Amino acid sequence: MKMFHFLRIIKPPPCFKASLLTGKNRDYILIAVFFLLSCAVKLQAVEVNIDAEILEYDDEAKYMVATDSVTVTWKDKTLVADKVEFWTEKEYLVATGNVCVSDETSIMFGQDAVVDYRNDKGEINFASGYFEPWFFSTRKAEQLDKKRVKTSKIYMTTCDYDKPHYSVRSKSAKIVTNKRITLFHPVFYIRSVPVFYFPIWTQGLGSSFYDIEIQPGYNDIDGYFAKSIVTFTTSGNSRTKLYLDYFNKRGWGKGAQFDYFETDKFNGTIYGYNIKEDRTRNEYWTFSAGHWNRIDKYWTSRSDVNFVNNTTFNKLYFQDNYRTLSRSINSNLSLNRQSPRSSLTAVFGRYDVYNTDTNEFEPETITAPSLNYILYNIFQGAPFTSRFETIFKNEYKNSEDVFRKSGFVGLTISQSYNVIRRKLTYSPSLGLAENWQDRVSLDDMTNLFVTRYALTNNFRYFLMRNVIWDMGHGYTLRSEQNRFAVDYENTDYGEERNEVYFKNQVFFRRVNIKNSISYNLHLDRGEALGDWRRKLTPLVNEALWYPLHYMSVFLREESEFYPEHKVKTVQTMIGLGDIEKHYLNLGAFYNCLTPNDLSFSIGFGVWPTRKWRVQYQTSFAALDNFDEYRFSDQELQVYRDLHCWETKVTYRRRMIIEDGIEKPAEEVYLLLGLKANFQRAKKSKLNKVEKDYYPWRK
Repeated sequence: MKMFHFLRIIKPPPCFKASLLTGKNRDYILIAVFFLLSCAVKLQAVEVNIDAEILEYDDEAKYMVATDSVTVTWKDKTLVADKVEFWTEKEYLVATGNVCVSDETSIMFGQDAVVDYRNDKGEINFASGYFEPWFFSTRKAEQLDKKRVKTSKIYMTTCDYDKPHYSVRSKSAKIVTNKRITLFHPVFYIRSVPVFYFPIWTQGLGSSFYDIEIQPGYNDIDGYFAKSIVTFTTSGNSRTKLYLDYFNKRGWGKGAQFDYFETDKFNGTIYGYNIKEDRTRNEYWTFSAGHWNRIDKYWTSRSDVNFVNNTTFNKLYFQDNYRTLSRSINSNLSLNRQSPRSSLTAVFGRYDVYNTDTNEFEPETITAPSLNYILYNIFQGAPFTSRFETIFKNEYKNSEDVFRKSGFVGLTISQSYNVIRRKLTYSPSLGLAENWQDRVSLDDMTNLFVTRYALTNNFRYFLMRNVIWDMGHGYTLRSEQNRFAVDYENTDYGEERNEVYFKNQVFFRRVNIKNSISYNLHLDRGEALGDWRRKLTPLVNEALWYPLHYMSVFLREESEFYPEHKVKTVQTMIGLGDIEKHYLNLGAFYNCLTPNDLSFSIGFGVWPTRKWRVQYQTSFAALDNFDEYRFSDQELQVYRDLHCWETKVTYRRRMIIEDGIEKPAEEVYLLLGLKANFQRAKKSKLNKVEKDYYPWRK
């Protein structure tokens, strides 16, 4: 059998093929030796079933032979051959003639196979088969011990065509069962043409695999660059990523990331990146770590630590992060207890802001701790619902150079009454809250207590089945400091809220409309009402319309009535299609503060053919009544499905600040990878962990 024709003879049994196509978790198994040697225990200790047309046994020689349509099964393995000979005392077997070994996830064909159970050794000759995602063929595979296998010349590919698009051919290979395969002197072929040579190459197997992703490119700021990510998935529950980037004009960037999880028990990540620019000698670095842990049925904990030494770090090196400029950093540790009736949260945190004078991040607020406790329905059996909340904070404020303790206690009771059945509902709510802090300023140690009394009356009227009106009045009074009496002597009479409001919601089959407006009834001491319209808040109108199942139209408009009726802001977005297929997004924004300018956003994605995909996104502003256009970031992606490979070329134009001057930077880079590796990486449960801690990653 020729090495490059092995794919033509692989015809798995229907039962195996059906299992292979399911979405179940699979353990990758390399070659038939793995199946055979997984039986490398004494035959007497393993239940073995033999089915054959002819079965002969010589008790004196401890020899058995099975011929004609022989099927041998043990554990979850099945061996089919024309003939199988067993030497039970010497503990080995020989299978010859159309040998096929399979389990639920893999299949292997060979000319003959020998297994030595006593020494965990064996070999199979002229073998070919499949272990996800690889098809392979080898002249000889030899088992060295229980876990290690070596092969002679081996041929591998993930392409399932009779004439594969590519293949990897190696003089020899070493395999560690369910961990990795290492190829020595492999050559990468496109069709039958050799294109790359590697001295050594390794690939993970089973729950462990390795993936190398390289993105070469060019931009007018960095020159030529190459970004690389090496992923080591050491088990189904953890993986390590190594980042090594080369920028022609900046130097080498290095980073690492470790993700881990255990379902419903814990998960977390540690990430760091550093680069010291060759030209400017500026050093940029970032570090983050997060961990979530379930302690017991009710208690959980989470910690997030974040550091970055420059506000423009993401703009320069991680454009995928939607926070292109970092002006502040949050780090915290929280403990949470959640039960059906209560919630308790303890937070220890630090909030840093960027100091432009020192060009460093400095702590603005340190909290140690903040305690928040909420209890629902504290009055059991009462004809109303209740909510009790208390907060305690111990904080340091750097801007005031003061330590301050503060607290809050609040009680809210509410109830709903059906005034007119299925037509009108009345929902009153009463609230009492107490705020406290232990000092006024650094020098004034006076305790401050302020009480607030709140009353809300809401009427919900079902005008029609699909039309709901909410009308009501909200009223909040503030007490004098350290007294329960209302602060009537203040300019605002102690009134913090005194307004009536109206909300309209309309739901049809394809349309959702919302309108809201309120009127401020409050007047300060000596304040004249004048034009009553100035007390109106802007009218907010929102509409979401699905004219077709693949089309959505969103409109948000905000209008003010004083000093004159005019549109304040308008935002609209039109979406067509499916984001995974063909789509088009158009957005526009208007602000009355810049009446001659409009902002736009455009994004689309199309598949011109089954193999090609084009995506484009941009945002720009039309200035001075469309006399000038100013583009911000733009991105164009062209994707090509190469059957067993996939490639993507990305062009990006972005605005960066260099030497204190904002200027555009353009770049283009290429991503080329094995589709099977991408698909396997996308299935990883660790992706959910990564997106929880790094939500901007695509």
